[in-house]
Amino acid sequence: FPSHDTSADPNILDELSQDKNWVVRFHVAQNSSTSSDTLDYLSEDVDVDVKCQVARNINTKLETLGKLSKDKKIPVRKEVSKNCNINLEILENLSQDTEPSICLSTLKNINCTETIRSRVMSDVINLIALARMTMDPDILDELSKHESHHVRKAVVSNWDVSIETLNFLSNDNNEEVRSYVLRNSKYLLHITS
Repeated sequence: FPSHDTSADPNILDELSQDKNWVVRFHVAQNSSTSSDTLDYLSEDVDVDVKCQVARNINTKLETLGKLSKDKKIPVRKEVSKNCNINLEILENLSQDTEPSICLSTLKNINCTETIRSRVMSDVINLIALARMTMDPDILDELSKHESHHVRKAVVSNWDVSIETLNFLSNDNNEEVRSYVLRNSKYLLHITS
């Protein structure tokens, strides 16, 4: 199937980009032989999965990535935020997205600057989302010292939080955080063993 073949003729891929079947267009958007012009065409596709593949493709032009970074669909913007070919302007805009998972995704981009990292990390809503989603115990340890008790509660609710961090939070000055620790099954297993 030409849309799967990474050595496919870009002209054939261009023709296939207009196929009625979204799966064919998906594979064309995913293909590393697809031309940037074809990818630009596919960036207007009605299917979110096709657009996500365009956002991931190494041949996608910066202008196309900029357009996709403003897409209404969260998964599309999230894929753009992971693309190492985006410039700082796009990365900066995505780091201020209304969707916390997109802001957090910019932190994983190789082009993320310390300024972007600092701003994203100072936003409490982003930090709560980060505390719930991360699997990194060091980040959870850092967040366990945050001034917002909402962030500290989110740390406690994360299964990947270390026993050391839970022990630290069991002495938190906020009663709600301490009660969350006492309801954490990992902590309960630790203190009863």
